[in-house]
Amino acid sequence: MNSILSQKKIAEHAPVIQDHVNTLCNRLANKYAGKNRVLILNDLWGCLTSDTVVGYCFERSYHFIEEPDFKASFPTATEDLVDGVHYVTQFPWLSSLAQNLPDSIVGFLSPPMRSVSDFNNVSRFFLMIFGVLLLKKRRKCKVRSLGF
Repeated sequence: MNSILSQKKIAEHAPVIQDHVNTLCNRLANKYAGKNRVLILNDLWGCLTSDTVVGYCFERSYHFIEEPDFKASFPTATEDLVDGVHYVTQFPWLSSLAQNLPDSIVGFLSPPMRSVSDFNNVSRFFLMIFGVLLLKKRRKCKVRSLGF
């Protein structure tokens, strides 16, 4: 864990963070400055933070700061999920129940959980696409499988 959070590792990620901040500044200058538009800083900060943390941990950018009005699915789902943690901590069976109910019922019972379900569904879709592409690539490969 120490090597992941070392000063050197974080310093190596600084140019990526600077790119996010530059993108953000350009976007604010072009779409918000002098345009009499409302800017919700919580959403902006959630997108910037999510891009930074996800980029640092997974070395991949989802460009949340480029979402319209800074309404990205991941920060919204994370915030909505955190709101429900208090209930699940006190009543652990709620988590199992929510996982076994259809998304529409969970969303009806807890509207904030809709964003979590939506994000999970999009993630499942991309994982399925990734799995299909990986399987196709593996089939083209001449190396013999070792069975795991």
